[in-house]
Amino acid sequence: MGLFDQFPYTNFHELNQDWIIRIVKELSVKWSEFQAYVLDYIKNLDIDEEIKEAIIVHVNQMIADGEINAMITQAIASEIPDSSAPVFVSSTRAMTDQEKVYVLTTTGHIYAFNGSTFYDTGLVYNVDSSTWYSNNGVLTTGTDLDSLVDGNGYWFLSSSSEYGHMPTNVTAGLLLSTRTGTVTTQVLTGLSFNHLMRYKVGAGTWSEWIQTGIGNQGVLATGTDWNDITDAGYYLVSSTYQYTNLPAWANGIGGILVVYHSGSYVMQIFTRNIGQSSVRVLPASGTWTEWNALGAGNNGVLPNNSDLNDYIQDGYWFLNGSLSANYSNMPVDVPTGSAAWLIIRRYNTVVTQMVIKYSDGLTALRSSNDTGATWRDWRTIAGKEAADGGLADKKYYAFGDSITWGSVWSDGSISQANYDDRIPTRIGHACGVADTVNRAVGNIGYITEVDGDTIQDIIEATDITDAALITLAGGRNDSSYQLTAIMDALEDCIDYIKTQNKTAQIVIIQPTPHSQTDGAVAFTETTTGGWSLDSFETAAKTLAAAKGCGYVGWRECSYVWNWASFTGDQGNYAHPNASWLYGQLGAYMGGKVSGFFRM
Repeated sequence: MGLFDQFPYTNFHELNQDWIIRIVKELSVKWSEFQAYVLDYIKNLDIDEEIKEAIIVHVNQMIADGEINAMITQAIASEIPDSSAPVFVSSTRAMTDQEKVYVLTTTGHIYAFNGSTFYDTGLVYNVDSSTWYSNNGVLTTGTDLDSLVDGNGYWFLSSSSEYGHMPTNVTAGLLLSTRTGTVTTQVLTGLSFNHLMRYKVGAGTWSEWIQTGIGNQGVLATGTDWNDITDAGYYLVSSTYQYTNLPAWANGIGGILVVYHSGSYVMQIFTRNIGQSSVRVLPASGTWTEWNALGAGNNGVLPNNSDLNDYIQDGYWFLNGSLSANYSNMPVDVPTGSAAWLIIRRYNTVVTQMVIKYSDGLTALRSSNDTGATWRDWRTIAGKEAADGGLADKKYYAFGDSITWGSVWSDGSISQANYDDRIPTRIGHACGVADTVNRAVGNIGYITEVDGDTIQDIIEATDITDAALITLAGGRNDSSYQLTAIMDALEDCIDYIKTQNKTAQIVIIQPTPHSQTDGAVAFTETTTGGWSLDSFETAAKTLAAAKGCGYVGWRECSYVWNWASFTGDQGNYAHPNASWLYGQLGAYMGGKVSGFFRM
């Protein structure tokens, strides 16, 4: 029952405040009349006189105690939406808007404007103080936190005081205790911003303190077993303390250990001060997983006595140029004691290691198909740059198809590899030329045309008189033609180049594999034209020797031996599926081609 059905409105949310103010005024004016009406009504009832007197006494008592006043106030308040709530002020001087109803906070009385002044209507605005949170100051030392179950309030906990049932990893902070029905909840925020919570129901026992955020847990104590660290938060790891079950590379290294919770899973991530990180997980039921490198960043100096066979995660390390490093399974051409970089890239179970010698750039490469269980032999793929060979002010022109252009096939679309990763860029860098000009055209061949042009047409349209190096890398798109016809077209390209530039070094590059094959099969598999990479190599080497040209193939490059693992994105086996793979192929070819310029 209430006044809501009498409210004039334009829609459900637009109540007429003028009407509300008028009703409040009328209620205050007629309050004495209402009291008289109630008493007279009772007196005129046809009931026993003693019952009448008892009712009148009770009603008078309710009026004196303010119960009826509170009932009316509550009824009105329940019908007025939040948008029509009165304005609360601490002084009558703050009552300035004649269209508003005000509540004086010092008394709770409701005021309205009567045409000349704001007056006390006699109505009281009741507030449920049980929902207030009170500041209780510093919690008395010796207080048991289990006892704080009545009402809502907050306390400051001092680190110089002793309290019962405190979390073990918090010494000081702000404790908030709230009670809703029979449930009491406590939230403790430590001064280092770690947050914990617990609760109890009725007369039951308190739950354990639960971490609700990632807070600073301080320095990890010496001798700590990292298997035991499951509380969420971050810990400072000292380089001088002794720990167990940390990452193998982390002994004696300072950093930050972060522990996360996700449901019933726990995850640890340790990061050293130069950014190297490792991660492991504790499942809901089971044991910790092995530590795994996180990311492909700078991992610093490889620890002495390390076995390169054990390093299978993305990243790069500097190899100490001292015999005391005592590394094992190093390349023959970069023995232990050589300052070098170790670079590792991983794709599923395929791992590739590259060692680059610091002094002269000599590069060795190997790979594993079974996550490091077995390794192929190291292959030296590049020598020193030939910048001292007189090429620093010369140009290099690269002619070929989409492999030379740098087509990356991934997610069903083709893009171009980054400039620094393209094969001609890497060859030019290895040979020390000043300017590399990439004139490749996708889908073109020595016989196959694109827009009416073959590779020779592109050469003839280019001024190559200032070239120190020219590479010819085609044939893959000529797979349906006979090998003799391809060699005839290739010979025509060489003859034309020699008419334009008699001193340029010409190098023929073998086509890449034609399908999803790996290893030796990639070189023996025949095309529709009846030739294979091996037969192309035999014919091209014979032609190169007759014409005074160089020839390089891919056979020793481990990326070709894993061709299907690095291509094959949505069935396309023509192109690598990542830009960085072109960079590795280019580094290999650069080492081969640079050999023609060594002095």
